[in-house]
Amino acid sequence: MSWYGNIKVALKITRDNPGGVWLESERKRAEDRGTLGALTAQILDVLVPVDILIQIEGTMGEHLRIDEDDERVRELSESIKSEGLTSPPFISVDMHGDAKVREGNHRIRAAKLIGLKSIPVQIGYYCGGEDEDGILSVDRVKSF
Repeated sequence: MSWYGNIKVALKITRDNPGGVWLESERKRAEDRGTLGALTAQILDVLVPVDILIQIEGTMGEHLRIDEDDERVRELSESIKSEGLTSPPFISVDMHGDAKVREGNHRIRAAKLIGLKSIPVQIGYYCGGEDEDGILSVDRVKSF
């Protein structure tokens, strides 16, 4: 369950993971190619605490190049204050349960800067990552 304003809504997880031999071969293919592999589950627009999101690395190390005085973060924080968060960050979770920010490192830091406690994000789980333990495991996301 997640809270939106004063309304509690059920978490909607979309799964497309037949498991078994298919999942084993998809995981091997992803490892051989150095990719995430097939999208096997997703959660759209779930509220996640900013303090959790700030811990997740960017896919290309972007999180290391953004500091508190970053002009883009300041601009985004002003935009979020006036217009709200119009485009949620996208987080990928790989077959081992490891999460990475694919889109939205600046938005997460802007939300932190203006003191937001939680923001909506989209989470894509790849090659069975939805069944693994990790910072954004399905069970953990359900508890937010």
